[in-house]
Amino acid sequence: MRKGQVSMFVVIGLVLIIVVALFIFARKTTTGTDPEGPKVTHEFAPLVASSESGVQQCLYEEGKKAFRTIMARGGYMNPEEVGFYALDQLPTKANALSISDNYIVPYWLDYKGSAGCGGSCSFALNIPELTESENSIEAQVATVMTNNLAPCLRSLQFSDDYSLELSPEFDVSVIIGEDGVRYTFHRDAEFTFEASKATMEYNVVHANEPLGVADLYDAGVAVIE
Repeated sequence: MRKGQVSMFVVIGLVLIIVVALFIFARKTTTGTDPEGPKVTHEFAPLVASSESGVQQCLYEEGKKAFRTIMARGGYMNPEEVGFYALDQLPTKANALSISDNYIVPYWLDYKGSAGCGGSCSFALNIPELTESENSIEAQVATVMTNNLAPCLRSLQFSDDYSLELSPEFDVSVIIGEDGVRYTFHRDAEFTFEASKATMEYNVVHANEPLGVADLYDAGVAVIE
Protein backbone atom coordinates (compact mmCIF):
# COMPACT_ATOMS: atom_id res chain seq x y z
CA MET A 1 0.00 0.00 0.00
CA ARG A 2 1.32 3.34 -0.92
CA LYS A 3 2.25 5.90 1.68
CA GLY A 4 -0.36 8.37 0.36
CA GLN A 5 -3.16 5.85 0.70
CA VAL A 6 -2.20 5.17 4.32
CA SER A 7 -2.34 8.86 5.11
CA MET A 8 -5.78 9.11 3.53
CA PHE A 9 -7.14 6.23 5.64
CA VAL A 10 -5.73 7.86 8.76
CA VAL A 11 -7.46 11.14 7.95
CA ILE A 12 -10.76 9.37 7.22
CA GLY A 13 -10.47 7.49 10.50
CA LEU A 14 -9.89 10.68 12.46
CA VAL A 15 -12.88 12.33 10.82
CA LEU A 16 -15.12 9.37 11.73
CA ILE A 17 -13.90 9.44 15.30
CA ILE A 18 -14.66 13.17 15.56
CA VAL A 19 -18.13 12.74 14.02
CA VAL A 20 -19.01 9.90 16.40
CA ALA A 21 -17.74 11.89 19.38
CA LEU A 22 -19.80 14.93 18.40
CA PHE A 23 -22.91 12.76 17.96
CA ILE A 24 -22.52 11.22 21.40
CA PHE A 25 -21.93 14.63 23.00
CA ALA A 26 -24.99 16.12 21.29
CA ARG A 27 -27.18 13.20 22.40
CA LYS A 28 -26.10 13.55 26.02
CA THR A 29 -26.75 17.30 25.90
CA THR A 30 -30.33 16.99 24.59
CA THR A 31 -31.50 13.95 26.56
CA GLY A 32 -29.55 14.24 29.80
CA THR A 33 -31.44 14.36 33.10
CA ASP A 34 -31.69 17.64 34.99
CA PRO A 35 -30.66 16.90 38.58
CA GLU A 36 -33.37 19.27 39.79
CA GLY A 37 -36.08 17.59 37.70
CA PRO A 38 -37.86 18.83 34.56
CA LYS A 39 -39.04 22.42 34.40
CA VAL A 40 -42.84 22.32 34.16
CA THR A 41 -45.10 25.24 33.30
CA HIS A 42 -48.87 25.55 33.60
CA GLU A 43 -51.40 28.28 32.80
CA PHE A 44 -52.86 29.37 36.13
CA ALA A 45 -54.68 32.49 34.92
CA PRO A 46 -58.20 30.94 34.82
CA LEU A 47 -57.77 29.51 38.32
CA VAL A 48 -56.47 32.81 39.69
CA ALA A 49 -59.38 34.70 38.14
CA SER A 50 -61.88 32.26 39.68
CA SER A 51 -60.16 32.40 43.07
CA GLU A 52 -59.99 36.20 43.11
CA SER A 53 -63.64 36.48 42.07
CA GLY A 54 -64.69 34.25 44.96
CA VAL A 55 -62.64 36.18 47.51
CA GLN A 56 -63.97 39.49 46.15
CA GLN A 57 -67.56 38.32 46.59
CA CYS A 58 -66.77 37.46 50.22
CA LEU A 59 -65.25 40.91 50.71
CA TYR A 60 -68.30 42.64 49.20
CA GLU A 61 -70.69 40.61 51.35
CA GLU A 62 -68.89 41.09 54.65
CA GLY A 63 -67.98 44.68 53.86
CA LYS A 64 -71.60 45.69 53.33
CA LYS A 65 -72.63 43.99 56.57
CA ALA A 66 -69.89 45.74 58.52
CA PHE A 67 -70.63 49.18 57.08
CA ARG A 68 -74.38 48.83 57.67
CA THR A 69 -73.72 47.96 61.29
CA ILE A 70 -71.16 50.64 62.06
CA MET A 71 -73.02 53.46 60.33
CA ALA A 72 -76.25 52.52 62.14
CA ARG A 73 -74.30 52.77 65.40
CA GLY A 74 -72.91 56.22 64.78
CA GLY A 75 -69.47 55.12 63.59
CA TYR A 76 -68.72 52.83 66.53
CA MET A 77 -68.94 49.07 66.08
CA ASN A 78 -69.22 48.48 69.85
CA PRO A 79 -70.11 51.81 71.48
CA GLU A 80 -70.38 50.37 74.99
CA GLU A 81 -66.78 49.18 74.86
CA VAL A 82 -65.49 52.73 74.36
CA GLY A 83 -67.52 54.38 77.11
CA PHE A 84 -70.93 55.15 75.63
CA TYR A 85 -74.13 54.40 77.53
CA ALA A 86 -77.83 55.13 77.24
CA LEU A 87 -80.51 55.86 79.86
CA ASP A 88 -83.99 55.07 78.59
CA GLN A 89 -85.75 57.27 81.14
CA LEU A 90 -83.23 60.13 80.98
CA PRO A 91 -81.80 60.18 77.46
CA THR A 92 -80.31 63.66 77.82
CA LYS A 93 -78.31 62.52 80.85
CA ALA A 94 -76.47 59.89 78.82
CA ASN A 95 -74.04 60.15 75.93
CA ALA A 96 -75.92 57.77 73.64
CA LEU A 97 -79.45 56.98 72.55
CA SER A 98 -80.94 53.51 72.94
CA ILE A 99 -82.44 52.39 69.64
CA SER A 100 -83.26 48.83 70.63
CA ASP A 101 -82.06 46.11 72.95
CA ASN A 102 -79.34 45.29 70.44
CA TYR A 103 -77.47 48.55 70.16
CA ILE A 104 -77.14 52.21 71.08
CA VAL A 105 -76.15 55.23 68.99
CA PRO A 106 -73.64 57.70 70.48
CA TYR A 107 -74.43 61.40 70.37
CA TRP A 108 -71.91 63.04 68.08
CA LEU A 109 -72.69 66.31 69.89
CA ASP A 110 -73.04 65.54 73.58
CA TYR A 111 -74.58 68.21 75.82
CA LYS A 112 -72.76 68.75 79.12
CA GLY A 113 -74.41 70.93 81.74
CA SER A 114 -77.34 71.37 84.06
CA ALA A 115 -80.94 71.76 82.98
CA GLY A 116 -81.63 75.22 81.67
CA CYS A 117 -77.92 75.72 81.06
CA GLY A 118 -77.56 78.80 83.26
CA GLY A 119 -74.54 80.02 81.35
CA SER A 120 -72.52 76.90 81.97
CA CYS A 121 -73.48 74.87 78.91
CA SER A 122 -70.80 72.87 77.18
CA PHE A 123 -70.75 70.28 74.45
CA ALA A 124 -68.48 67.35 73.70
CA LEU A 125 -67.83 66.14 70.17
CA ASN A 126 -67.89 62.37 69.78
CA ILE A 127 -67.36 62.21 66.04
CA PRO A 128 -65.28 59.13 65.11
CA GLU A 129 -62.40 59.46 62.69
CA LEU A 130 -63.25 58.20 59.22
CA THR A 131 -59.74 57.14 58.22
CA GLU A 132 -56.09 56.82 59.21
CA SER A 133 -56.37 56.20 62.93
CA GLU A 134 -56.38 53.13 65.15
CA ASN A 135 -60.07 53.50 66.04
CA SER A 136 -61.27 54.99 62.77
CA ILE A 137 -64.28 53.64 60.91
CA GLU A 138 -61.84 52.16 58.39
CA ALA A 139 -59.91 50.28 61.06
CA GLN A 140 -63.03 49.02 62.85
CA VAL A 141 -64.54 47.66 59.65
CA ALA A 142 -61.24 45.98 58.71
CA THR A 143 -61.10 44.25 62.10
CA VAL A 144 -64.68 42.99 61.88
CA MET A 145 -64.20 41.74 58.32
CA THR A 146 -61.02 39.90 59.28
CA ASN A 147 -62.86 38.24 62.18
CA ASN A 148 -65.96 37.29 60.16
CA LEU A 149 -64.61 36.38 56.72
CA ALA A 150 -63.52 32.78 57.38
CA PRO A 151 -66.91 31.02 56.85
CA CYS A 152 -67.35 32.63 53.44
CA LEU A 153 -63.78 31.75 52.42
CA ARG A 154 -64.29 28.12 53.46
CA SER A 155 -67.30 27.89 51.15
CA LEU A 156 -65.20 28.62 48.05
CA GLN A 157 -64.60 25.59 45.83
CA PHE A 158 -61.96 24.86 43.20
CA SER A 159 -61.33 22.21 40.58
CA ASP A 160 -60.17 18.82 41.79
CA ASP A 161 -57.26 19.18 39.36
CA TYR A 162 -55.61 21.43 41.94
CA SER A 163 -54.55 21.18 45.54
CA LEU A 164 -54.42 24.29 47.69
CA GLU A 165 -52.19 25.13 50.63
CA LEU A 166 -53.30 28.15 52.66
CA SER A 167 -51.74 30.07 55.50
CA PRO A 168 -53.99 29.89 58.58
CA GLU A 169 -53.58 33.64 59.06
CA PHE A 170 -55.12 36.38 56.91
CA ASP A 171 -56.19 39.98 57.27
CA VAL A 172 -58.22 42.65 55.51
CA SER A 173 -57.36 46.31 55.11
CA VAL A 174 -59.92 48.96 54.18
CA ILE A 175 -59.49 52.35 52.53
CA ILE A 176 -62.45 54.73 52.34
CA GLY A 177 -62.19 57.21 49.48
CA GLU A 178 -64.40 59.74 47.77
CA ASP A 179 -65.21 57.25 45.00
CA GLY A 180 -65.97 54.28 47.24
CA VAL A 181 -64.24 51.67 49.36
CA ARG A 182 -61.18 49.57 48.53
CA TYR A 183 -60.62 46.26 50.28
CA THR A 184 -57.28 44.45 50.26
CA PHE A 185 -57.15 40.81 51.33
CA HIS A 186 -53.76 39.40 52.43
CA ARG A 187 -53.13 35.65 52.67
CA ASP A 188 -50.31 33.38 51.54
CA ALA A 189 -51.63 30.69 49.18
CA GLU A 190 -50.06 28.08 46.91
CA PHE A 191 -51.90 26.18 44.16
CA THR A 192 -50.50 22.92 42.77
CA PHE A 193 -51.66 21.46 39.44
CA GLU A 194 -51.68 17.78 40.32
CA ALA A 195 -51.08 16.42 36.82
CA SER A 196 -47.70 18.09 36.48
CA LYS A 197 -47.02 19.33 40.03
CA ALA A 198 -46.60 22.85 38.69
CA THR A 199 -47.13 25.40 41.45
CA MET A 200 -48.11 29.05 41.77
CA GLU A 201 -48.11 31.37 44.78
CA TYR A 202 -50.12 34.51 45.38
CA ASN A 203 -51.12 36.47 48.46
CA VAL A 204 -53.12 39.62 47.65
CA VAL A 205 -56.64 40.23 46.34
CA HIS A 206 -58.08 43.72 45.80
CA ALA A 207 -61.76 44.65 45.55
CA ASN A 208 -63.39 48.03 44.92
CA GLU A 209 -66.94 48.82 46.02
CA PRO A 210 -68.77 52.06 45.09
CA LEU A 211 -70.19 52.67 48.57
CA GLY A 212 -70.98 56.26 49.48
CA VAL A 213 -69.54 56.01 52.99
CA ALA A 214 -67.47 59.19 52.74
CA ASP A 215 -70.46 61.22 51.48
CA LEU A 216 -72.68 59.96 54.31
CA TYR A 217 -70.01 60.72 56.89
CA ASP A 218 -69.37 64.22 55.51
CA ALA A 219 -73.11 64.98 55.55
CA GLY A 220 -73.34 63.97 59.21
CA VAL A 221 -70.32 66.06 60.19
CA ALA A 222 -71.73 69.06 58.30
CA VAL A 223 -74.90 68.92 60.39
CA ILE A 224 -72.94 68.93 63.64
CA GLU A 225 -70.62 71.73 62.60
